[in-house]
Amino acid sequence: MSSSMLSALPSPDEEKTFSFGAFPVLDTPSKARARYVRQLSDNEVAYFLPSRADGVNDMCIQLRVKAPLRLMHRERGALVWAILRMRHPLLASKIEMHDYDDIRLIYEPPSSPEDAVRDAEEHMGWGFGSMDEVIDSCLNGSRILASDRVSHLSVSRAPAQEPYPSPPQTPSLSSVGQDAFQTAREEKHEFQVLLTALHCLGDGMAMHTMANDFFSMVGGSKSDDELRAYMAAEWKKHVERPMADGNDLLPPCLEDSLPELKGELTRAAARVDYDRVLAKQIGGHTLPRRENPSRHIVIGKHTFDAEMTKSMLKKCKSQNVSFAGAMFAACNISWARMTSREQQALPMMIYSAMNVRPFLRPRPHDSYMFLALGYFNIVLPSFLGQDEAKTFWHRARSVKDQISKAQKTPMLIPRIREMTRRRAAQSRIWGREDDEKAAGTWVPPPPRPVSNTPATPRAPSTVLCGLSMLGNLDTMYTYDAYPDIEVLALNNGPRLRGNGALMFAYTFLGKTSVHFYYDEGAIEPKALTMFWDGMLGAVNEFMA
Repeated sequence: MSSSMLSALPSPDEEKTFSFGAFPVLDTPSKARARYVRQLSDNEVAYFLPSRADGVNDMCIQLRVKAPLRLMHRERGALVWAILRMRHPLLASKIEMHDYDDIRLIYEPPSSPEDAVRDAEEHMGWGFGSMDEVIDSCLNGSRILASDRVSHLSVSRAPAQEPYPSPPQTPSLSSVGQDAFQTAREEKHEFQVLLTALHCLGDGMAMHTMANDFFSMVGGSKSDDELRAYMAAEWKKHVERPMADGNDLLPPCLEDSLPELKGELTRAAARVDYDRVLAKQIGGHTLPRRENPSRHIVIGKHTFDAEMTKSMLKKCKSQNVSFAGAMFAACNISWARMTSREQQALPMMIYSAMNVRPFLRPRPHDSYMFLALGYFNIVLPSFLGQDEAKTFWHRARSVKDQISKAQKTPMLIPRIREMTRRRAAQSRIWGREDDEKAAGTWVPPPPRPVSNTPATPRAPSTVLCGLSMLGNLDTMYTYDAYPDIEVLALNNGPRLRGNGALMFAYTFLGKTSVHFYYDEGAIEPKALTMFWDGMLGAVNEFMA
């Protein structure tokens, strides 16, 4: 992302910092505003702590669109961004870390509609860049987000394009100048719209919903003046009246929206169940790594046209499997074809995310911007049967069964609670260790005493990569609500940690796309290419 795109952000020299331990906390001047505070939940802590140094897991949603300049300009964008930040207070919050067990989420709502727009403008940027340049900067460049900047909106255009047309310099009896200006305002130009947010405060489904809401308002029928008045009405609805009524403006966390586990016996049973589940998560395969001191994330992309998309979905339906199941099977077949007989004794495991919003209790706040993910693993054999087509569809049905069991188990809520508790505990340990290493104060723990009783060997629990199935995103975008904005392309992914490898599959604009985000210097290129090409080959071989 070019420096002009980030012109709205303060320079490092303009920020004052002080430290609690080894981590920076921004010292911002106090404002005469209300202040709402709650602790980050375990689920949020597990994402926040690893993100502090370099933005691991920061979410990036980028859409390439064509739109007229009368819709896509800075003032209109700021009005819409202000509305979204008031509707979804987590986007406008900040995080203060006082200790590893005391991390606070703070929201200071704008004191007026004008304040709301000023706040929005401080968290957005306009500039230049192609689609590849913008997403590469988000994934690999200097971090945009911070503890006091938990979300950001960027709009950029191709460097060859002028940002705005110039109106006629002086009034004229001739209408030629005004006609030329109006023509320029209506002519469509290509824009890159990039929404970023901390993963601890949201997830992919929330980000796509927000992107659609942004385009619905920017590309809607309201004039700039009408949109300004609507923004003021939204301030009254989401800030002034709730504050007058004494309502808490901060949305609750995931854990507060889950059904409660009552009694210590129930919680103990949840711990035992979770250990039992982990014991079954056996995986002995991973993409071969190599030493790589510098992280650089690239994206492998492949899009199947609309005809192929229909054919794949039809074939999956005829085999009584989901498209998700078939994608896991394609990854499995690709890897099995690469694996030697000696390596096939252990199964292959791929992790994936689960949307847990359908399992939540009614929430007192109607914001959709919050983190609502669970995780599960898919375990499949790493060898091939004699009939590879039958093997492919059998594995796809196995995936369907595993996903169904993960979602429909009566232990789902206890497992989610136990997972968030353990992930947070581990993140606190690693976070403290990272901070002490950065400060030069870390002391390695003493070695464990040698036991006379030989330990029972544990099966490995190694994952090959991640695969996130986003489904049909066209159901989340109401294109008819913004007829003058043409959506052209999408990039959807996180700012991965070093050594990371995560695949996304989804349908968008009637076509199925597969994107593979990976650290190119950390994974052996030959193995990576074989796996990627083999996965696409399996899709074409069995699903066409």
